[in-house]
Amino acid sequence: MTLGKMAGLALACWLGTAELPAQTVVNVEQGGTGSSTASGARAKLGAAAETHTHALGQIEGVTAKSGSANVLQTFGGGSTGVGECAQYDASGNLISSGGPCGGRENYSQALTATTNATLTHNLGTRNVLVECFDELDARIEPGAIYVSDVNTVVVTFAVAQTGRCVVSGTGSGAAGGGGAVSSVFGRTGTVAAQAGDYSFAQISGSLGLAQGGTNQTGWTAGRCVQVSPDGTRLESAGASCSTGAVTSVYGRTGVVVSQTGDYNFSQLSGLAGITQGGTGAATATVARSNLLPAYSGQTGKCLKVSMDGTDVEWGACDETNTAPVAGAGISISGTTISVDPAIVPSYLPAAATLSGWGSGGVIAAQSCSELSFAAPGASPGDAIAAGWPPDMANGLTGTMYVSGDGNIVVRICNVTTAGVAGPDGRTFRATMLRIF
Repeated sequence: MTLGKMAGLALACWLGTAELPAQTVVNVEQGGTGSSTASGARAKLGAAAETHTHALGQIEGVTAKSGSANVLQTFGGGSTGVGECAQYDASGNLISSGGPCGGRENYSQALTATTNATLTHNLGTRNVLVECFDELDARIEPGAIYVSDVNTVVVTFAVAQTGRCVVSGTGSGAAGGGGAVSSVFGRTGTVAAQAGDYSFAQISGSLGLAQGGTNQTGWTAGRCVQVSPDGTRLESAGASCSTGAVTSVYGRTGVVVSQTGDYNFSQLSGLAGITQGGTGAATATVARSNLLPAYSGQTGKCLKVSMDGTDVEWGACDETNTAPVAGAGISISGTTISVDPAIVPSYLPAAATLSGWGSGGVIAAQSCSELSFAAPGASPGDAIAAGWPPDMANGLTGTMYVSGDGNIVVRICNVTTAGVAGPDGRTFRATMLRIF
């Protein structure tokens, strides 16, 4: 080693062991920051404190980049799970939805005594389903449903409703839409509702008044039924049935019994039968059959009133009505007519007590006085066997005759030259004789 090299090595060793002056900042070129403050260090190292931007293409080392040339979509926070969908929070950050993909929860909005409600569902589609329920969770049918835009539905009701309405999004426009439905009720293509799609076992809630139901699932035994105050359902009344009293019947109070005039024929239903004085029929043909059952099929026979005048009877007749007619008590055999005296009597008796003969009960000299009495069945021309009182005064004589149907006249004459007292209060008898 030369003398010069040895001198240089010694100098280097001395410099390495010599104490340097105190130093608080290490310069950048010495491996330091060149500053004693954080902001100064950033400035020395070239890290600008002010905000600045970079194009999406300038970012390296980031996988699954998404967005436009100037916007990078990233999750703003929150944990994520397998199969969960993403959604924006109130600040516009992209976060985990917390639920599975393929749909989102239904939108529900309360109703309070309203006939018109605007449902702001924000589902972003016009393809929505709307269901409404009252405060008893019974389904109610809106009068109209109007989809005003992709985020709003308006429902109206005939009467004010309290409860809630639920909106569900369907189709590709709804958030998170899932796969396509392959068929509905076993039918494909455009499926329209038809009878048999549902059974009552598949339907929940209560059938409302608008659907022909009661909107009620329970009743209180013994109570009457009334319409609820809001007019939406039938319900058990607060009192038992038949608690009210009748104030009057036909304008009468107290114990009311039926009387003539309570009803008229227009208030009666059905037909009056024969025992009620009617015919029991609504047509003439049936009425004749009901009234004259024995006359049915008696072609060519004639009808006449019975001898007692209470019924009609039939028998043979001819076009001139000269042939004898068989009836009750009469039989015809060839040219012989016989009479049953048990039915058609051969004589008719009659009797009466008479008073009021003459003037003041006295029949004047050589004059007559007449009185009459009823004899049912007597006819003018009938032969009469007269029955006279046994104590008629001397000088009086009498006769009897039929003056008209059912009427007998008694004539008493005084043949003397002085007045004679008439037989007042005496009984006179007459027997009409019939020869057949």
